[in-house]
Amino acid sequence: MKKIFTLLSLLVLTLTAMATTFTGHRIVTVGYLEPSEMDNATITVTDKGNGKYDVVFNNIINKDGSYEDNYGTFTFSDLDGVTANGITTIEGKLLTGAVTSSGMGISSIGVTDVFVKMNDEKAYATMDGLITMFSRDTQLKVEFGEDDFPAASTDKVVGEDGYQPAGKAFDWDFDIDHYAEKFVAVVDLSTCAADAENENVASIGTDINAWFSNVANAGNIHIYYTPATKTLTCWYISSNASYGAWKYSKELTDIEGEINIDFSYQYGLRINGQQVFDAGQLVKLYYHNTLHFGSQEGSTRSNATYKSARVVKTAFEATDATEYTAPAKMLLDGKYSRFDAAQISLQATDYDVYTIILKDLSHNGKYLGSLKFTNIKGYLAEGSGDNSSSFIVINDTTANAVLKTAGELASSLGLTKGQEIRASIKDFYGQTSFLAGDFTMQLGDKEAVYSYYVDTPAVNEYTNTLTTTFSSEEQSYTDKVMTVTNYGDGFADIMISNVQFKTTGDANMGNLIIKEVPYTKQGGDVVIDANGLEATFENSPSTAMTILENVSLKGTIAGEELYFEINGMALSDMPVSLVFGKPITPAVVYTGTMKVTSGEDYKEIESATITVRPNGDNKYTFCVPNIGGEDAITFVADGETDENGVTTYSAEKAEYAMQQSGWEGYITYVTLTRAKSQGDKFYGRFFFDLGGYAESYPSYGITVVFGEKFTPTGIETATDDTTITDIYSADGVRQNQLQKGLNIVRQANGKTTKIIIK
Repeated sequence: MKKIFTLLSLLVLTLTAMATTFTGHRIVTVGYLEPSEMDNATITVTDKGNGKYDVVFNNIINKDGSYEDNYGTFTFSDLDGVTANGITTIEGKLLTGAVTSSGMGISSIGVTDVFVKMNDEKAYATMDGLITMFSRDTQLKVEFGEDDFPAASTDKVVGEDGYQPAGKAFDWDFDIDHYAEKFVAVVDLSTCAADAENENVASIGTDINAWFSNVANAGNIHIYYTPATKTLTCWYISSNASYGAWKYSKELTDIEGEINIDFSYQYGLRINGQQVFDAGQLVKLYYHNTLHFGSQEGSTRSNATYKSARVVKTAFEATDATEYTAPAKMLLDGKYSRFDAAQISLQATDYDVYTIILKDLSHNGKYLGSLKFTNIKGYLAEGSGDNSSSFIVINDTTANAVLKTAGELASSLGLTKGQEIRASIKDFYGQTSFLAGDFTMQLGDKEAVYSYYVDTPAVNEYTNTLTTTFSSEEQSYTDKVMTVTNYGDGFADIMISNVQFKTTGDANMGNLIIKEVPYTKQGGDVVIDANGLEATFENSPSTAMTILENVSLKGTIAGEELYFEINGMALSDMPVSLVFGKPITPAVVYTGTMKVTSGEDYKEIESATITVRPNGDNKYTFCVPNIGGEDAITFVADGETDENGVTTYSAEKAEYAMQQSGWEGYITYVTLTRAKSQGDKFYGRFFFDLGGYAESYPSYGITVVFGEKFTPTGIETATDDTTITDIYSADGVRQNQLQKGLNIVRQANGKTTKIIIK
C-alpha cells in the first residue's frame, strides 16, 4: 500500500511539473568578444503549476576562433509566467541563477534578466547577466530562437463570451477612449424566441434601462429583433436638457443568424458593415467614456447569444474627399462676383482634422487659382429634429492656405503658385450633400471674402403703375412688373420689364436692369438710396439707347409694397425718369428695452427698435428684428385707436414664413397681447413659436416684452417746435394738411408721430 502511495505521488509530481525542451538557433555574446552562433541549441522550461516556471539554458558554448568554451548550464527557478491566447510569457528581473557543468569554473550568474515567450511548438528566450571569470565580472548575453509570435492582444473583454441571458435583463459597462478604441460585438440571433416581437437584443448608451437617457447631454441606442420578419429595428434617442429628445430610427431587413455590431467615433453605429447612425448623430455618446451594453429596455428581454463583446484598438482610416457644388460669391474691391456652381472639396485626414480646397476661384472674369487649407480643426455636431442629418463644424479660425494654381488675377496681385496666403474661416459647417462657409483671404495688399453656399436669392415680383419721363414727355403705364432679386447681403438686382416712353411712341424699349444695387435694412423695410449706378436696356430695339448712365435710385420695399424713383441720363445728356408704384406710408419706429426669454435663457437688449406701419382698415404690419435667427419677423396685427390716440393691438398666431437657411418652408406663429402705443411710447408682449415646435421643445418658444408699461395721456397736439414735412391719413394716402381724426406726420427732424385732430 505504501508503494502504491509513493507511485501515485510521483505520478502527481510528474503531471504538475511538466518539462518541455525546445531546440533552436542560439547566439551567445561574452563581454566584448564577437557573438558565437549555434544551431540545435536547447532550452528547457518546466511548468511547476500556479504560474511558476523553471528555465534552463543548456550547455552555453562560446566559440572564439579554434577555441570552444562551455560556460555551463544555467538554471533559473520559480519565475512568474502568464498564459494568454495560447502563448506563455515568463519574465524575471535581477535574478541569480545556478550554473552547472561549467568548463570555465563558473558556479552562478547574477543580476540577470530572463525573458521567455513560448507555445506548444516553439520558444524564444533571452538571458542577460554577469558571470565571474578570472576574478572579473563579465557580461553574458544569450538569445535563443526567433521572436515571431503575434503581438499580445490589447482587446478589453466586455461581459462574458458565449453568454445566453435566456430572457433575463443584463447590463455590462465598459470604459472606452473614443479616439483610440471602438466597441464591437458578435450577437447570434438564431436563439431568439421564434414568436418574439421587438426583442431587445442590444442597447448601447449611458443608462440603457430607460428608453431615453436621464443623463445630461447623453443618449441610448436600442436594437430590437423580430424573427418572423427578419427585421432589426434600431433606435437612437438623444437627450438634451434644452431641446428634449431627438429620435432617430432605421430598419434593417433580411437579418438572421450572427450580426456584427461596430460602434466607433469615425463611423458611428454599423451593423454587418451597414451604416445605421452616423457619428455626428451619436455625438452625445462620445461625451462619455463609460457606456453600457446589454438588454434592459422594452417588454421583451433578449434570448440571443452574445458570442463576444470587446473594446478594441482602432485608428483613423483614410477616406476620400467629398466634392461639393453650390452657389458662391467673392467680394473684392467692393464688388461681388457671383457663381452658380462653385466647387469645394472637404476631406477628413484624422479625427476632427480636415483639408479644404477652394477650387478655381475667380473675380470679374479673371482667374485667381485654387486654395488648399490643411490641418483645420473641426468637430461633429448633431442636427436639429427627429432623424435629422448631422453636421461637420469648423471652428472660426485663422489659417494659412497654399495657392495650388495661379492665374491672371493672382499675377496682378503679386501672387505665385505655391505661395502661402493668410486667411480666416468663419461660419463653416457641412453635411453629406451640403457645405457652407466664409473665407477671408489676404491677396497681396487686398482683402477678399469668399462665401460658399450662399442662400438662393429672394426673387419677388411687384405689379404697379410705371410713370416714365423722357425728353420732358411724361406718361403712365399700368400693370407694369418690377422684379427684385435680393441676395440678402446688402445688394439686389432690379429689373423693370417692358419699359415704354411716350417720346418713343410707346414702343417697348426692353427690360431695364440695374445690378448690384446697395441697400440697407430699416426694421423690416429694404431702403435704397444709391447714386452713380449704370442701367442697361435688355433687348432694346434701339442700338442708340442701350444704357442709362449716372443713375440714382431711391426706393423702399415694405412687405408687398414697393416704391421706386429712378433718374439717369440717356444718350449722354438726356434726362430720364422712372417712378414705380406709389409712396409708402412711413412706419413708426419705437425704441425701448427688449426683454427676451427662450427656454431657460434670458437677456435684455437696451435701445432695441421695432417698427409698426398702418395698412388701413385697422391693420398694422409689425417688424421685430433679430428673433430666432431671423433678421426680422414681420406679421400683421389688428389695431384700434381711441379718441386719445391710444392704439391697442392684438394678434393670435399670425404667420411669418421663415427665411433662414434650413428653416425654409417653416412658419413662425406670432401672438401679440397687452400691446398699445401712444405717441413715441409702445408696450407689448410677443410670443414667437418657431416652426410650431414650442409646445414640444420649450426653447423654440420665444417671449419678448418690449418697452415699459405707461399710462396714456390726453390728445397729443402739434407744436411749433418742429416743422411737419409730410402728412398721411391712416390708410397711407398723402394729405396736404392735417385732417380730422388720425394723422401720421413726418417732421423735419426725421421723427414720425401720430396726431389726432378732433
